[in-house]
Amino acid sequence: MYEVRSLSRELTQIAPFSRNFSYTGTLCKIAPLFAQWAAVPARSACRFPPKAGRRDIAQLTAILNFCRSPAGGSKNFGQPPPIIRNYEIFVINMMSIKQYTTKDKKTLFVLIEELQDYLVQIDPMKRLRRLPGYGENYINDLLKKIKKRGGAIFIAEVENIPLGFVAGVLNVQSKDELLGCVPTKSGRVLELIVSEKQRGKNVGKTLMSKIEEYFQQQGCDIIQVEVFEPNILAHNFYKKLGYYGRVTDMIKKIS
Repeated sequence: MYEVRSLSRELTQIAPFSRNFSYTGTLCKIAPLFAQWAAVPARSACRFPPKAGRRDIAQLTAILNFCRSPAGGSKNFGQPPPIIRNYEIFVINMMSIKQYTTKDKKTLFVLIEELQDYLVQIDPMKRLRRLPGYGENYINDLLKKIKKRGGAIFIAEVENIPLGFVAGVLNVQSKDELLGCVPTKSGRVLELIVSEKQRGKNVGKTLMSKIEEYFQQQGCDIIQVEVFEPNILAHNFYKKLGYYGRVTDMIKKIS
């Protein structure tokens, strides 16, 4: 448990940076509530006080992200100060996972487009792109697969702020596949997306635990996931969770 006075003092230390955001009011409002949360032993069961709204939490996140950067005065860039670590633990404990409903469709649009933009940036062959309407078209197709193949979508959020989502479906072996493979029931993760600002807070790991639990409940004995080869961060993430390479899709440019 964090000592309340120490945590409040850490929050006060970021006040000088607040003038860059005009968030002094937010700090005054959030600091005691954050400290109050830290003093509760069973933090995982504690909801953030309703007096702190979605905008307040978003503003505090912006301040903390600024403090993490060299511009914010962080002397040990890459090694967040205690207040950053405390807030990230706060996000982990306050995070909730819910199953997708039609009201979440636009959230999926935004997150899938954010992922595609990232893949476009890291694509060494520059063959990926994102045209207008990509997000809506992709998610509509994803939802059809989920419905047809007994899948599920889970969304991670903190006080209605979406952090990311995971989507997976069930695979059924055909008669032809059974000729060359032992009988099995597998689950396939189609998408795992965590918003860039929310990475490093165990959001992805929590979402994967949820979809793995779902697959186990459906009687699956293995789980598969496809990873874009240049996405080294994703490769390392899945390896830490016990996944390993099975099939490699190779490509050669001929013109």
